[in-house]
Amino acid sequence: MKLNGNVVLLIILMMTALLLFTMCDNGGPAPENCDCADKGHLGIGETCNCGKANCTCTLKVYGEVVDNGSLGEIKIPIYRQGEVTDMATAVAKVIDAYGGLDDATRGALYGKIQEVRIIPGVTTASRSVENGKFIIVFGEERSMNGMRQYFNQAADNVDELAGGA
Repeated sequence: MKLNGNVVLLIILMMTALLLFTMCDNGGPAPENCDCADKGHLGIGETCNCGKANCTCTLKVYGEVVDNGSLGEIKIPIYRQGEVTDMATAVAKVIDAYGGLDDATRGALYGKIQEVRIIPGVTTASRSVENGKFIIVFGEERSMNGMRQYFNQAADNVDELAGGA
C-alpha cells in the first residue's frame, strides 16, 4: 500500500495535535510554567497559563515553620507573593524568628497562623484573615528580629486571630 504525501502529512498533523493535547494529562513533558507533576511554582495571586485542560498549577511552599506544641506538631507553610529577590534568606529568617519565640508566645500562636507570605523588597509586616485563614505577611527585607517582634505583637493580640483558628 502506497501513501500519498497528503495522507502522510495528515497523519503527522493528527499525531502532533494528539501529543499537544495530552502532554499535561499524561505527565509528559510540560512547558516550563505548567505544573503537571506536583512541581509547585506559583506565588500568591499568580495563575497557571499552561493552557492545558487538565493541567493544574500549585502554589510552591518555600519552607515551613514547624511547631511541636504540647497538642502535637503543626506546620505553617511559607509562600511568596510577588517577585522576591532572595526567598531562601527570607524563609530562613521566618523560621529562625518563630523558633526564637518563648514558650508562652508560641503557645498563644499555636494553631492560629495558617500561612506566612513573603513579599518583595519592603521591611513591612501585616496580618489578615482571608477565607478563615490567619495570614502573616513579611517584606523580604525585614530583619529576623523584626519578624520575631511582629510574631510577639500577634501573640499579644491573639483575640484578633480567632477568625483564623
